[in-house]
Amino acid sequence: MTEYFSDEWFERYREAGSRLPEIAGADATITYEVGGAPSGKVRWNETIESGRITRVDSGKRADADIAITWTFDEAQRLLQGQTSFDASYMEGRTKVEGDYVLWILDLRAMRETDQWATFLAEVAATT
Repeated sequence: MTEYFSDEWFERYREAGSRLPEIAGADATITYEVGGAPSGKVRWNETIESGRITRVDSGKRADADIAITWTFDEAQRLLQGQTSFDASYMEGRTKVEGDYVLWILDLRAMRETDQWATFLAEVAATT
């Protein structure tokens, strides 16, 4: 069984993210922090180039464009498609530090593709 935020899960996340469609201008470095996970606080960072996740590493990245903070429950809801990233942000359940315009507007085209829904389905599965 694959658990959220395990090494195997992160590999699946990177692989699925690499198959997202190319979108010019959808470039960012993002650090995520999830509190309350079964294994404790989890931090990882990713590099997005032209709409594709090209790199995923553990830990916080000091030079990230954006830092995202979620509770474990909110991360699960987002990954399982039970809420949208926009709604989560607007309702204060996603905390964004840094370039929030990049998060909300510039990366929206990436999150609105059919492939994004497929990506979420792949990383939401825990078995």
